[in-house]
Amino acid sequence: MLQIPLNQLKPAKQNVRQVKASSDSLNALVASIQSQGMLHNLVVMKNGSGYNVIDGNRRLQALQKIHGKSSAEKIACMQINDNDQEIGLHANMMREDMHPLDQCDVITKLCSGGEEDFDSVAARFGQTTKWVGQRVALSELSSLAKQMFRNCDFNLGVAMALTLGTHKQQDDYLAERQDQRFHPDGVKRAMTNSKIPISAAMFDLKGLEENLGIEQDMFGDEAYITNIEPFEALQNSFIEAKCEELRQQGFADVIYLKDSFTWDSPECNHLQSCSDDQRIEDRTAIVRYTTHNYSLHIDTQYISRDLERQLEKDAIESGEIEAPTLTPTDYSKPQKSLLDGYYLDHVRSMLFEKSDDDFLDKMSDAMLLARRVGGYAQFGDNIIGSVSIDNQNAFPTADEPENLTPTPSALYIKEWQDKYKLDNETSGLSSTQFVMHMSKADRTKLKFAFLLESITKHQAQEKEFIDITGLEPANCINWFKPDATWLNKYKIDQVEELYESLGIKSVGKVNPKKRDLINAIVKQLNEKADFNPFAEWVAKQDQAAA
Repeated sequence: MLQIPLNQLKPAKQNVRQVKASSDSLNALVASIQSQGMLHNLVVMKNGSGYNVIDGNRRLQALQKIHGKSSAEKIACMQINDNDQEIGLHANMMREDMHPLDQCDVITKLCSGGEEDFDSVAARFGQTTKWVGQRVALSELSSLAKQMFRNCDFNLGVAMALTLGTHKQQDDYLAERQDQRFHPDGVKRAMTNSKIPISAAMFDLKGLEENLGIEQDMFGDEAYITNIEPFEALQNSFIEAKCEELRQQGFADVIYLKDSFTWDSPECNHLQSCSDDQRIEDRTAIVRYTTHNYSLHIDTQYISRDLERQLEKDAIESGEIEAPTLTPTDYSKPQKSLLDGYYLDHVRSMLFEKSDDDFLDKMSDAMLLARRVGGYAQFGDNIIGSVSIDNQNAFPTADEPENLTPTPSALYIKEWQDKYKLDNETSGLSSTQFVMHMSKADRTKLKFAFLLESITKHQAQEKEFIDITGLEPANCINWFKPDATWLNKYKIDQVEELYESLGIKSVGKVNPKKRDLINAIVKQLNEKADFNPFAEWVAKQDQAAA
Protein backbone atom coordinates (compact mmCIF):
# COMPACT_ATOMS: atom_id res chain seq x y z
CA MET A 1 0.00 0.00 0.00
CA LEU A 2 1.39 3.40 -1.00
CA GLN A 3 0.74 6.86 0.42
CA ILE A 4 0.88 9.13 -2.64
CA PRO A 5 0.53 12.94 -2.64
CA LEU A 6 -2.78 14.00 -4.21
CA ASN A 7 -1.04 16.33 -6.71
CA GLN A 8 0.74 13.29 -8.24
CA LEU A 9 -2.54 11.49 -9.08
CA LYS A 10 -4.20 11.90 -12.48
CA PRO A 11 -7.19 10.12 -14.11
CA ALA A 12 -6.19 7.44 -16.65
CA LYS A 13 -6.87 8.52 -20.25
CA GLN A 14 -8.39 5.12 -21.09
CA ASN A 15 -10.55 4.93 -18.01
CA VAL A 16 -13.46 2.53 -18.48
CA ARG A 17 -15.97 5.21 -17.47
CA GLN A 18 -16.65 7.58 -20.36
CA VAL A 19 -19.78 9.17 -18.88
CA LYS A 20 -18.96 11.75 -16.22
CA ALA A 21 -20.52 11.54 -12.78
CA SER A 22 -23.30 14.04 -12.08
CA SER A 23 -22.64 16.98 -9.75
CA ASP A 24 -25.21 15.68 -7.27
CA SER A 25 -23.49 12.31 -7.16
CA LEU A 26 -20.08 13.95 -6.69
CA ASN A 27 -21.34 16.19 -3.88
CA ALA A 28 -22.78 13.14 -2.11
CA LEU A 29 -19.42 11.38 -2.36
CA VAL A 30 -17.60 14.46 -1.00
CA ALA A 31 -19.91 14.49 2.02
CA SER A 32 -19.35 10.76 2.55
CA ILE A 33 -15.55 11.07 2.50
CA GLN A 34 -15.62 14.06 4.83
CA SER A 35 -17.75 12.19 7.37
CA GLN A 36 -16.55 8.57 6.97
CA GLY A 37 -13.17 8.82 5.29
CA MET A 38 -12.08 6.76 2.24
CA LEU A 39 -13.81 3.39 2.35
CA HIS A 40 -11.97 2.09 -0.77
CA ASN A 41 -8.38 2.79 -1.81
CA LEU A 42 -7.54 4.14 -5.25
CA VAL A 43 -6.03 1.69 -7.75
CA VAL A 44 -3.14 3.31 -9.66
CA MET A 45 -0.41 2.62 -12.23
CA LYS A 46 2.99 4.36 -12.34
CA ASN A 47 3.26 6.90 -15.19
CA GLY A 48 6.53 8.82 -15.31
CA SER A 49 6.88 10.98 -12.23
CA GLY A 50 3.20 10.54 -11.26
CA TYR A 51 0.43 7.94 -11.19
CA ASN A 52 -2.67 7.25 -13.30
CA VAL A 53 -5.83 6.30 -11.40
CA ILE A 54 -7.25 3.12 -12.95
CA ASP A 55 -10.08 2.70 -10.44
CA GLY A 56 -11.40 5.53 -8.30
CA ASN A 57 -11.67 8.58 -10.53
CA ARG A 58 -14.88 9.75 -8.80
CA ARG A 59 -13.09 9.47 -5.47
CA LEU A 60 -10.12 11.37 -6.98
CA GLN A 61 -12.47 14.17 -8.13
CA ALA A 62 -14.03 14.29 -4.66
CA LEU A 63 -10.60 14.45 -2.95
CA GLN A 64 -9.50 17.26 -5.28
CA LYS A 65 -12.68 19.14 -4.43
CA ILE A 66 -12.01 18.67 -0.70
CA HIS A 67 -8.23 19.39 -0.63
CA GLY A 68 -7.58 21.18 -3.93
CA LYS A 69 -5.83 19.78 -7.03
CA SER A 70 -2.41 21.10 -5.96
CA SER A 71 -2.63 19.62 -2.46
CA ALA A 72 0.15 17.31 -1.25
CA GLU A 73 -2.29 15.46 1.04
CA LYS A 74 -1.21 11.77 1.21
CA ILE A 75 -3.75 9.37 -0.29
CA ALA A 76 -3.80 5.58 0.30
CA CYS A 77 -3.39 3.78 -3.06
CA MET A 78 -2.84 0.27 -4.38
CA GLN A 79 -0.43 0.02 -7.33
CA ILE A 80 -0.88 -2.45 -10.24
CA ASN A 81 1.16 -3.08 -13.35
CA ASP A 82 -1.16 -4.10 -16.33
CA ASN A 83 -4.71 -5.02 -17.57
CA ASP A 84 -5.84 -1.53 -16.58
CA GLN A 85 -9.16 -1.59 -18.50
CA GLU A 86 -10.24 -5.01 -17.27
CA ILE A 87 -9.39 -4.20 -13.66
CA GLY A 88 -11.22 -0.89 -13.98
CA LEU A 89 -14.26 -2.72 -15.34
CA HIS A 90 -14.22 -5.28 -12.52
CA ALA A 91 -14.11 -2.51 -9.92
CA ASN A 92 -16.67 -0.24 -11.56
CA MET A 93 -19.19 -3.05 -11.99
CA MET A 94 -19.39 -3.27 -8.22
CA ARG A 95 -20.67 0.33 -8.00
CA GLU A 96 -23.43 2.47 -9.52
CA ASP A 97 -23.31 5.26 -12.11
CA MET A 98 -21.31 3.44 -14.78
CA HIS A 99 -23.06 3.87 -18.09
CA PRO A 100 -24.20 0.48 -19.48
CA LEU A 101 -22.47 1.06 -22.83
CA ASP A 102 -19.10 1.59 -21.10
CA GLN A 103 -19.43 -1.88 -19.65
CA CYS A 104 -20.75 -3.39 -22.88
CA ASP A 105 -17.95 -2.03 -25.07
CA VAL A 106 -15.28 -3.61 -22.87
CA ILE A 107 -17.13 -6.97 -22.79
CA THR A 108 -17.40 -6.91 -26.61
CA LYS A 109 -13.69 -6.06 -26.93
CA LEU A 110 -12.78 -9.04 -24.73
CA CYS A 111 -15.01 -11.37 -26.78
CA SER A 112 -13.82 -10.12 -30.15
CA GLY A 113 -10.11 -10.34 -29.37
CA GLY A 114 -9.99 -14.03 -30.26
CA GLU A 115 -8.57 -15.18 -26.95
CA GLU A 116 -11.89 -15.18 -25.09
CA ASP A 117 -15.36 -16.54 -25.78
CA PHE A 118 -18.73 -16.01 -24.08
CA ASP A 119 -18.11 -18.85 -21.61
CA SER A 120 -14.70 -17.65 -20.46
CA VAL A 121 -15.79 -14.01 -20.16
CA ALA A 122 -18.89 -15.08 -18.22
CA ALA A 123 -16.76 -17.15 -15.84
CA ARG A 124 -14.32 -14.29 -15.38
CA PHE A 125 -17.07 -11.92 -14.24
CA GLY A 126 -19.16 -14.51 -12.40
CA GLN A 127 -22.07 -14.14 -14.84
CA THR A 128 -23.99 -16.27 -17.37
CA THR A 129 -23.34 -16.53 -21.10
CA LYS A 130 -26.73 -14.83 -21.67
CA TRP A 131 -25.49 -11.88 -19.62
CA VAL A 132 -22.46 -11.65 -21.90
CA GLY A 133 -24.68 -11.91 -25.00
CA GLN A 134 -26.88 -9.10 -23.72
CA ARG A 135 -23.88 -6.80 -23.27
CA VAL A 136 -22.62 -7.63 -26.74
CA ALA A 137 -26.09 -6.94 -28.21
CA LEU A 138 -26.16 -3.49 -26.57
CA SER A 139 -22.65 -2.77 -27.76
CA GLU A 140 -23.74 -3.59 -31.32
CA LEU A 141 -26.51 -0.99 -31.44
CA SER A 142 -26.32 1.43 -34.36
CA SER A 143 -24.07 4.48 -33.95
CA LEU A 144 -27.09 6.78 -33.72
CA ALA A 145 -28.73 4.60 -31.07
CA LYS A 146 -25.53 4.47 -28.99
CA GLN A 147 -25.03 8.22 -29.24
CA MET A 148 -28.61 8.94 -28.13
CA PHE A 149 -28.31 6.38 -25.33
CA ARG A 150 -25.13 8.03 -24.03
CA ASN A 151 -26.86 11.42 -24.26
CA CYS A 152 -29.67 10.02 -22.05
CA ASP A 153 -32.28 10.54 -24.80
CA PHE A 154 -33.78 7.24 -23.68
CA ASN A 155 -33.31 4.70 -20.92
CA LEU A 156 -31.87 1.19 -20.72
CA GLY A 157 -35.29 -0.39 -21.33
CA VAL A 158 -35.56 1.36 -24.70
CA ALA A 159 -31.98 0.39 -25.60
CA MET A 160 -32.75 -3.25 -24.83
CA ALA A 161 -35.86 -3.10 -27.04
CA LEU A 162 -33.85 -1.56 -29.90
CA THR A 163 -31.57 -4.65 -30.01
CA LEU A 164 -34.52 -6.55 -31.55
CA GLY A 165 -34.21 -4.55 -34.78
CA THR A 166 -31.58 -4.06 -37.48
CA HIS A 167 -29.40 -0.94 -37.61
CA LYS A 168 -31.67 0.46 -40.33
CA GLN A 169 -34.79 -0.18 -38.26
CA GLN A 170 -33.16 1.48 -35.25
CA ASP A 171 -31.99 4.54 -37.19
CA ASP A 172 -35.28 5.00 -39.08
CA TYR A 173 -37.31 4.72 -35.88
CA LEU A 174 -35.11 7.13 -33.90
CA ALA A 175 -34.75 9.66 -36.74
CA GLU A 176 -38.54 9.90 -37.14
CA ARG A 177 -39.02 10.50 -33.42
CA GLN A 178 -36.18 12.82 -32.44
CA ASP A 179 -38.43 15.08 -30.33
CA GLN A 180 -40.62 12.37 -28.82
CA ARG A 181 -40.40 10.33 -25.64
CA PHE A 182 -39.56 6.69 -26.10
CA HIS A 183 -41.26 3.79 -24.34
CA PRO A 184 -39.85 0.24 -24.30
CA ASP A 185 -43.16 -1.40 -25.29
CA GLY A 186 -43.63 0.92 -28.27
CA VAL A 187 -40.04 0.41 -29.41
CA LYS A 188 -40.36 -3.37 -29.05
CA ARG A 189 -43.51 -3.38 -31.20
CA ALA A 190 -41.78 -1.29 -33.86
CA MET A 191 -38.69 -3.52 -33.93
CA THR A 192 -40.75 -6.73 -34.11
CA ASN A 193 -43.67 -5.65 -36.31
CA SER A 194 -42.41 -7.92 -39.07
CA LYS A 195 -41.68 -10.77 -36.65
CA ILE A 196 -43.94 -13.26 -34.90
CA PRO A 197 -43.39 -14.49 -31.33
CA ILE A 198 -42.84 -18.25 -31.21
CA SER A 199 -45.66 -18.47 -28.66
CA ALA A 200 -48.02 -17.76 -31.58
CA ALA A 201 -47.15 -21.06 -33.25
CA MET A 202 -49.75 -23.78 -32.68
CA PHE A 203 -47.55 -26.43 -34.25
CA ASP A 204 -44.41 -28.12 -32.90
CA LEU A 205 -41.32 -26.00 -33.58
CA LYS A 206 -38.81 -28.80 -33.07
CA GLY A 207 -36.44 -29.02 -36.05
CA LEU A 208 -37.97 -25.94 -37.75
CA GLU A 209 -35.76 -23.29 -36.15
CA GLU A 210 -33.68 -22.60 -39.27
CA ASN A 211 -36.60 -22.78 -41.71
CA LEU A 212 -38.57 -20.27 -39.63
CA GLY A 213 -35.57 -18.00 -38.98
CA ILE A 214 -36.04 -17.97 -35.21
CA GLU A 215 -34.21 -15.19 -33.31
CA GLN A 216 -33.89 -14.98 -29.52
CA ASP A 217 -34.74 -11.83 -27.54
CA MET A 218 -31.54 -11.37 -25.50
CA PHE A 219 -33.36 -9.47 -22.76
CA GLY A 220 -36.49 -11.59 -22.45
CA ASP A 221 -37.74 -15.15 -22.64
CA GLU A 222 -39.44 -14.67 -26.00
CA ALA A 223 -38.03 -15.67 -29.37
CA TYR A 224 -39.29 -14.50 -32.77
CA ILE A 225 -40.07 -16.09 -36.13
CA THR A 226 -38.71 -13.97 -38.97
CA ASN A 227 -39.73 -16.11 -42.00
CA ILE A 228 -43.44 -15.37 -42.24
CA GLU A 229 -44.50 -17.46 -45.27
CA PRO A 230 -43.49 -20.89 -43.89
CA PHE A 231 -45.04 -19.92 -40.53
CA GLU A 232 -48.41 -19.10 -42.14
CA ALA A 233 -48.37 -22.32 -44.17
CA LEU A 234 -47.67 -24.44 -41.08
CA GLN A 235 -50.25 -22.53 -39.01
CA ASN A 236 -52.94 -23.04 -41.67
CA SER A 237 -52.12 -26.74 -41.93
CA PHE A 238 -52.57 -27.11 -38.19
CA ILE A 239 -55.99 -25.36 -38.25
CA GLU A 240 -57.16 -27.42 -41.25
CA ALA A 241 -56.21 -30.58 -39.38
CA LYS A 242 -58.19 -29.34 -36.38
CA CYS A 243 -61.28 -28.78 -38.55
CA GLU A 244 -60.95 -32.26 -40.06
CA GLU A 245 -60.64 -33.75 -36.58
CA LEU A 246 -63.99 -32.14 -35.64
CA ARG A 247 -65.62 -33.49 -38.79
CA GLN A 248 -64.40 -36.96 -37.92
CA GLN A 249 -66.01 -36.59 -34.48
CA GLY A 250 -69.39 -36.41 -36.24
CA PHE A 251 -70.45 -32.74 -36.08
CA ALA A 252 -73.18 -31.80 -38.56
CA ASP A 253 -70.96 -29.03 -39.92
CA VAL A 254 -67.65 -27.31 -39.21
CA ILE A 255 -67.31 -23.61 -40.11
CA TYR A 256 -63.88 -21.95 -40.22
CA LEU A 257 -63.80 -18.18 -39.63
CA LYS A 258 -60.62 -16.17 -40.12
CA ASP A 259 -60.57 -12.68 -38.60
CA SER A 260 -64.37 -12.53 -38.28
CA PHE A 261 -66.98 -13.21 -35.63
CA THR A 262 -70.01 -15.46 -35.49
CA TRP A 263 -72.37 -12.50 -35.11
CA ASP A 264 -71.20 -10.73 -38.29
CA SER A 265 -70.48 -13.74 -40.50
CA PRO A 266 -73.09 -14.63 -43.17
CA GLU A 267 -72.06 -18.27 -42.80
CA CYS A 268 -73.40 -18.27 -39.22
CA ASN A 269 -76.66 -16.34 -39.69
CA HIS A 270 -78.72 -19.53 -39.51
CA LEU A 271 -77.17 -20.69 -36.22
CA GLN A 272 -78.07 -20.21 -32.59
CA SER A 273 -76.34 -21.34 -29.42
CA CYS A 274 -77.34 -24.60 -27.75
CA SER A 275 -76.27 -26.78 -24.82
CA ASP A 276 -73.98 -29.80 -24.78
CA ASP A 277 -77.08 -31.95 -24.27
CA GLN A 278 -77.85 -31.73 -27.99
CA ARG A 279 -76.62 -34.64 -30.05
CA ILE A 280 -73.25 -34.05 -31.69
CA GLU A 281 -74.82 -35.05 -35.05
CA ASP A 282 -77.15 -32.02 -34.77
CA ARG A 283 -74.53 -29.50 -33.68
CA THR A 284 -72.24 -27.21 -35.67
CA ALA A 285 -68.64 -26.49 -34.61
CA ILE A 286 -67.18 -23.04 -35.29
CA VAL A 287 -63.40 -22.69 -35.52
CA ARG A 288 -62.35 -19.03 -35.29
CA TYR A 289 -58.76 -17.85 -35.87
CA THR A 290 -57.69 -14.26 -35.16
CA THR A 291 -54.43 -13.30 -36.89
CA HIS A 292 -53.64 -10.14 -34.93
CA ASN A 293 -53.12 -12.13 -31.71
CA TYR A 294 -52.82 -15.64 -33.23
CA SER A 295 -55.64 -17.03 -31.10
CA LEU A 296 -57.72 -20.09 -31.99
CA HIS A 297 -61.18 -20.51 -30.48
CA ILE A 298 -63.38 -23.57 -31.01
CA ASP A 299 -67.06 -23.49 -30.04
CA THR A 300 -69.14 -26.63 -30.47
CA GLN A 301 -72.41 -25.34 -28.97
CA TYR A 302 -74.28 -24.15 -32.06
CA ILE A 303 -77.29 -25.59 -33.86
CA SER A 304 -79.33 -24.55 -36.89
CA ARG A 305 -82.37 -22.48 -35.88
CA ASP A 306 -84.63 -24.48 -38.19
CA LEU A 307 -83.36 -27.74 -36.74
CA GLU A 308 -83.84 -26.43 -33.18
CA ARG A 309 -87.46 -25.53 -33.95
CA GLN A 310 -88.08 -28.88 -35.59
CA LEU A 311 -86.56 -30.80 -32.66
CA GLU A 312 -88.70 -28.84 -30.20
CA LYS A 313 -91.82 -29.44 -32.32
CA ASP A 314 -91.09 -33.18 -32.52
CA ALA A 315 -90.57 -33.34 -28.74
CA ILE A 316 -93.90 -31.57 -28.10
CA GLU A 317 -95.77 -33.87 -30.50
CA SER A 318 -94.24 -36.98 -28.93
CA GLY A 319 -95.14 -35.78 -25.45
CA GLU A 320 -91.53 -35.52 -24.25
CA ILE A 321 -92.06 -31.87 -23.29
CA GLU A 322 -95.04 -29.60 -22.84
CA ALA A 323 -95.69 -26.73 -25.20
CA PRO A 324 -94.62 -23.46 -23.54
CA THR A 325 -97.42 -21.07 -22.55
CA LEU A 326 -96.49 -17.43 -23.04
CA THR A 327 -98.28 -14.61 -21.21
CA PRO A 328 -98.02 -10.85 -21.77
CA THR A 329 -95.33 -10.70 -19.06
CA ASP A 330 -92.98 -13.09 -20.89
CA TYR A 331 -90.57 -10.94 -22.87
CA SER A 332 -87.88 -11.42 -25.45
CA LYS A 333 -84.48 -9.87 -24.63
CA PRO A 334 -84.97 -6.86 -26.98
CA GLN A 335 -88.46 -6.33 -25.56
CA LYS A 336 -87.19 -6.50 -21.95
CA SER A 337 -84.42 -4.02 -22.74
CA LEU A 338 -86.94 -1.53 -24.14
CA LEU A 339 -89.27 -2.15 -21.19
CA ASP A 340 -86.47 -1.24 -18.79
CA GLY A 341 -85.99 1.97 -20.77
CA TYR A 342 -89.68 2.84 -20.40
CA TYR A 343 -89.43 2.28 -16.66
CA LEU A 344 -86.27 4.39 -16.36
CA ASP A 345 -88.03 7.27 -18.10
CA HIS A 346 -90.93 6.85 -15.69
CA VAL A 347 -88.85 6.95 -12.48
CA ARG A 348 -86.84 9.93 -13.72
CA SER A 349 -90.07 11.84 -14.31
CA MET A 350 -91.59 10.76 -11.00
CA LEU A 351 -88.58 11.76 -8.94
CA PHE A 352 -88.06 15.11 -10.66
CA GLU A 353 -91.70 16.18 -10.44
CA LYS A 354 -92.67 14.72 -7.04
CA SER A 355 -89.54 15.19 -4.87
CA ASP A 356 -89.57 17.91 -2.21
CA ASP A 357 -86.58 20.23 -1.78
CA ASP A 358 -85.12 18.27 1.15
CA PHE A 359 -85.14 14.91 -0.65
CA LEU A 360 -83.89 16.53 -3.86
CA ASP A 361 -80.92 18.05 -2.01
CA LYS A 362 -80.04 14.88 -0.03
CA MET A 363 -80.40 12.55 -3.02
CA SER A 364 -78.21 14.78 -5.21
CA ASP A 365 -75.39 14.93 -2.70
CA ALA A 366 -75.66 11.21 -1.92
CA MET A 367 -75.32 10.31 -5.60
CA LEU A 368 -72.34 12.63 -6.03
CA LEU A 369 -70.48 11.79 -2.83
CA ALA A 370 -71.25 8.10 -2.24
CA ARG A 371 -68.38 6.66 -4.28
CA ARG A 372 -65.86 9.14 -2.90
CA VAL A 373 -66.99 8.57 0.67
CA GLY A 374 -67.22 4.78 0.49
CA GLY A 375 -64.42 4.19 -2.02
CA TYR A 376 -64.56 1.84 -4.97
CA ALA A 377 -65.45 -1.06 -2.67
CA GLN A 378 -68.95 0.48 -2.80
CA PHE A 379 -69.09 0.10 -6.57
CA GLY A 380 -72.06 -1.88 -7.87
CA ASP A 381 -75.49 -2.28 -6.29
CA ASN A 382 -74.83 0.41 -3.65
CA ILE A 383 -73.99 3.14 -6.16
CA ILE A 384 -76.61 5.14 -8.08
CA GLY A 385 -75.69 7.14 -11.17
CA SER A 386 -72.23 8.02 -12.45
CA VAL A 387 -69.82 10.15 -10.45
CA SER A 388 -68.90 12.06 -13.62
CA ILE A 389 -72.63 12.65 -14.34
CA ASP A 390 -72.54 11.08 -17.79
CA ASN A 391 -75.90 10.94 -19.51
CA GLN A 392 -77.34 7.42 -19.85
CA ASN A 393 -79.74 6.84 -22.75
CA ALA A 394 -82.87 4.95 -21.78
CA PHE A 395 -83.24 3.50 -25.30
CA PRO A 396 -80.89 2.53 -28.12
CA THR A 397 -80.98 5.21 -30.82
CA ALA A 398 -82.23 2.75 -33.43
CA ASP A 399 -85.05 1.49 -31.17
CA GLU A 400 -86.43 4.70 -29.68
CA PRO A 401 -90.22 4.42 -29.20
CA GLU A 402 -92.54 6.37 -31.48
CA ASN A 403 -93.55 9.84 -30.22
CA LEU A 404 -90.95 9.69 -27.40
CA THR A 405 -90.99 12.90 -25.38
CA PRO A 406 -88.11 14.14 -23.18
CA THR A 407 -88.39 13.65 -19.42
CA PRO A 408 -89.02 16.76 -17.25
CA SER A 409 -85.43 16.57 -16.00
CA ALA A 410 -84.09 16.51 -19.58
CA LEU A 411 -86.28 19.52 -20.46
CA TYR A 412 -85.01 21.39 -17.39
CA ILE A 413 -81.40 20.71 -18.40
CA LYS A 414 -82.12 21.95 -21.94
CA GLU A 415 -83.69 25.12 -20.53
CA TRP A 416 -80.54 26.00 -18.56
CA GLN A 417 -78.20 24.97 -21.37
CA ASP A 418 -80.03 27.38 -23.67
CA LYS A 419 -79.75 30.14 -21.03
CA TYR A 420 -76.00 29.54 -20.73
CA LYS A 421 -75.54 29.55 -24.50
CA LEU A 422 -77.27 32.93 -24.72
CA ASP A 423 -75.22 34.42 -21.85
CA ASN A 424 -72.00 33.06 -23.32
CA GLU A 425 -72.72 34.61 -26.71
CA THR A 426 -73.62 38.02 -25.26
CA SER A 427 -71.13 38.35 -22.40
CA GLY A 428 -68.53 35.60 -22.88
CA LEU A 429 -69.41 34.13 -19.48
CA SER A 430 -67.77 30.75 -18.82
CA SER A 431 -69.89 27.77 -17.72
CA THR A 432 -68.24 27.85 -14.26
CA GLN A 433 -69.04 31.54 -13.82
CA PHE A 434 -72.57 30.92 -15.08
CA VAL A 435 -73.20 28.24 -12.44
CA MET A 436 -71.68 30.43 -9.73
CA HIS A 437 -74.28 33.12 -10.54
CA MET A 438 -77.23 30.69 -10.23
CA SER A 439 -79.34 30.66 -7.07
CA LYS A 440 -78.85 27.78 -4.66
CA ALA A 441 -82.32 26.43 -5.43
CA ASP A 442 -81.66 26.48 -9.19
CA ARG A 443 -78.23 24.90 -8.78
CA THR A 444 -79.61 22.10 -6.62
CA LYS A 445 -82.46 21.39 -9.01
CA LEU A 446 -80.18 21.41 -12.07
CA LYS A 447 -77.69 19.13 -10.28
CA PHE A 448 -80.51 16.74 -9.48
CA ALA A 449 -81.72 16.80 -13.10
CA PHE A 450 -78.24 15.92 -14.42
CA LEU A 451 -77.88 13.16 -11.85
CA LEU A 452 -81.26 11.67 -12.70
CA GLU A 453 -80.26 11.50 -16.35
CA SER A 454 -77.12 9.57 -15.31
CA ILE A 455 -79.09 6.71 -13.69
CA THR A 456 -78.93 3.48 -15.68
CA LYS A 457 -81.73 1.03 -16.43
CA HIS A 458 -80.08 -1.54 -14.19
CA GLN A 459 -79.69 0.85 -11.23
CA ALA A 460 -83.34 1.93 -11.39
CA GLN A 461 -84.42 -1.60 -10.44
CA GLU A 462 -81.77 -2.31 -7.79
CA LYS A 463 -82.61 -2.68 -4.08
CA GLU A 464 -80.55 0.38 -3.11
CA PHE A 465 -82.56 2.61 -5.44
CA ILE A 466 -85.90 1.09 -4.38
CA ASP A 467 -85.08 1.48 -0.66
CA ILE A 468 -84.14 5.15 -1.06
CA THR A 469 -86.86 6.29 -3.46
CA GLY A 470 -89.72 3.94 -2.52
CA LEU A 471 -90.28 3.28 -6.24
CA GLU A 472 -90.63 -0.43 -6.99
CA PRO A 473 -91.43 -1.66 -10.52
CA ALA A 474 -94.16 -4.10 -9.49
CA ASN A 475 -95.99 -1.41 -7.46
CA CYS A 476 -95.94 1.43 -9.99
CA ILE A 477 -99.29 2.10 -11.67
CA ASN A 478 -100.66 4.12 -14.57
CA TRP A 479 -97.32 4.76 -16.24
CA PHE A 480 -96.73 2.24 -19.03
CA LYS A 481 -97.69 3.49 -22.50
CA PRO A 482 -95.78 1.33 -25.01
CA ASP A 483 -95.71 2.03 -28.72
CA ALA A 484 -96.63 -0.40 -31.50
CA THR A 485 -92.98 -1.35 -32.06
CA TRP A 486 -92.67 -2.73 -28.53
CA LEU A 487 -95.99 -4.59 -28.68
CA ASN A 488 -95.14 -6.06 -32.06
CA LYS A 489 -92.33 -8.03 -30.43
CA TYR A 490 -95.00 -10.17 -28.77
CA LYS A 491 -96.20 -13.40 -30.36
CA ILE A 492 -99.84 -13.30 -31.58
CA ASP A 493 -101.06 -15.39 -28.61
CA GLN A 494 -99.61 -12.86 -26.16
CA VAL A 495 -101.17 -9.93 -28.04
CA GLU A 496 -104.59 -11.61 -27.99
CA GLU A 497 -104.36 -12.34 -24.26
CA LEU A 498 -103.34 -8.77 -23.41
CA TYR A 499 -106.13 -7.45 -25.66
CA GLU A 500 -108.73 -9.54 -23.83
CA SER A 501 -107.33 -8.70 -20.41
CA LEU A 502 -107.65 -4.96 -21.05
CA GLY A 503 -111.36 -5.42 -21.79
CA ILE A 504 -111.24 -3.81 -25.21
CA LYS A 505 -114.67 -4.33 -26.73
CA SER A 506 -114.02 -4.36 -30.46
CA VAL A 507 -111.63 -3.22 -33.16
CA GLY A 508 -114.44 -3.06 -35.72
CA LYS A 509 -113.28 -6.05 -37.75
CA VAL A 510 -114.56 -9.64 -37.90
CA ASN A 511 -111.12 -11.31 -38.06
CA PRO A 512 -108.68 -8.68 -36.80
CA LYS A 513 -105.01 -9.09 -37.63
CA LYS A 514 -102.13 -8.71 -35.14
CA ARG A 515 -101.57 -5.11 -36.23
CA ASP A 516 -105.25 -4.24 -35.59
CA LEU A 517 -105.08 -5.64 -32.07
CA ILE A 518 -101.82 -3.80 -31.35
CA ASN A 519 -103.25 -0.47 -32.52
CA ALA A 520 -106.25 -0.98 -30.23
CA ILE A 521 -103.98 -1.79 -27.27
CA VAL A 522 -101.82 1.32 -27.90
CA LYS A 523 -104.95 3.51 -27.95
CA GLN A 524 -106.32 1.89 -24.79
CA LEU A 525 -103.09 2.26 -22.79
CA ASN A 526 -102.65 5.87 -23.87
CA GLU A 527 -106.08 6.62 -22.42
CA LYS A 528 -105.81 4.36 -19.37
CA ALA A 529 -102.39 2.95 -18.53
CA ASP A 530 -103.57 0.15 -16.24
CA PHE A 531 -101.19 -2.57 -17.45
CA ASN A 532 -98.09 -2.97 -15.26
CA PRO A 533 -95.56 -5.05 -17.23
CA PHE A 534 -93.56 -5.80 -14.06
CA ALA A 535 -96.50 -7.22 -12.08
CA GLU A 536 -97.19 -10.93 -11.92
CA TRP A 537 -99.54 -11.91 -14.73
CA VAL A 538 -102.98 -13.15 -13.80
CA ALA A 539 -105.00 -14.57 -16.69
CA LYS A 540 -108.49 -13.19 -17.32
CA GLN A 541 -110.21 -16.44 -16.31
CA ASP A 542 -108.22 -16.46 -13.05
CA GLN A 543 -109.29 -12.86 -12.37
CA ALA A 544 -112.92 -13.84 -12.88
CA ALA A 545 -112.58 -16.83 -10.56
CA ALA A 546 -111.06 -14.62 -7.89
